[in-house]
Amino acid sequence: MEIQNNYFKLIILLLIFIFAINGNFILNNDFSYAKDYNIGVGLNNNEIQNIIDNAISGSRIIFSGSNYNNISLVINKTLILISNVETKLYASSNNLNGESFSSVFYFKEGSNGSSIKGFNIIADDYGIITYNTSNVSIYNNKISNASKSGILIESSKNVSTLNNNITKNNIGVTVEKSDKVNIKKNKIYNNKKME
Repeated sequence: MEIQNNYFKLIILLLIFIFAINGNFILNNDFSYAKDYNIGVGLNNNEIQNIIDNAISGSRIIFSGSNYNNISLVINKTLILISNVETKLYASSNNLNGESFSSVFYFKEGSNGSSIKGFNIIADDYGIITYNTSNVSIYNNKISNASKSGILIESSKNVSTLNNNITKNNIGVTVEKSDKVNIKKNKIYNNKKME
């Protein structure tokens, strides 16, 4: 009987030990990212684009500077773009993304599952574009000054815009040929047109 009792105690201790290890891992690990990349103060558009191009899909791109000028970035893989300091991104008036228009962020095919959070985007033609992609989240950003549209969602699906402040653009948000677009709790005002 004593051997059975000791065996039972050993099993209980092993289960407690296993739970403690797994519980600690679960409680201290909100989400696992492939890698964090820091966008330091003073980097130019080409340097930032190079970091994005060489980042591992599923990584976080964290902007730590207060502002960056002449920005036009192309995202073609799953990335989480974050600013915790409300980084101001001033658009390039030149065509840096290989298209006939300028945008500060251009999420294109391959960027499925990406998100962007916490930026103050001062646009030229467009602030943020999603094109031919899905499951992109745009939240807690300020977007202004776009001569065309603050956000353009085209040929995309399952795109969410949440808690953005979209103001002083020609058009606040444009949605074309897209499915399951969720536009919630945004402040969209003082734009010239509605579309």
